[in-house]
Amino acid sequence: MFRKILLPIDGSEHSKRAVDAAISICKGKNQCRITLLTIQHSLPLWIGEMAFAYAEVETKLEKECNDMLSPFKERIQAEGVVCQSLVIKSSSPAYEIYSIAKDHNFDLIVMGSRGLGKVSELWLGSVSHTVVQQAPCPVLVVK
Repeated sequence: MFRKILLPIDGSEHSKRAVDAAISICKGKNQCRITLLTIQHSLPLWIGEMAFAYAEVETKLEKECNDMLSPFKERIQAEGVVCQSLVIKSSSPAYEIYSIAKDHNFDLIVMGSRGLGKVSELWLGSVSHTVVQQAPCPVLVVK
């Protein structure tokens, strides 16, 4: 039985369908918990006068990530499933996903097969492919 599910979200249609799959796995199971995860891409380090602008942009990006996760979290909780959310700053979504799964002993990763990447036509499913190859637990890839 899956009790700890990691659910990476980027707002794509595939990740929205992954939410449905995770809910169906957890619904009605008291000890099942979902952790929503989104990756906030790291900004290049700015120096001098740009330091203030850097901090302001970082704060705005983090708020946007939390705002994006909020309706998913509310929907999951409305189904009676315990849910928390994480925003991680990184330049490598795949690495963060499988590292968090390993470090926090997740039983399952549920994720969309394709994300919102700008070159998605060229690199279809590169994040999900890498996670499947490296994850320490089963991965359900949702189309």
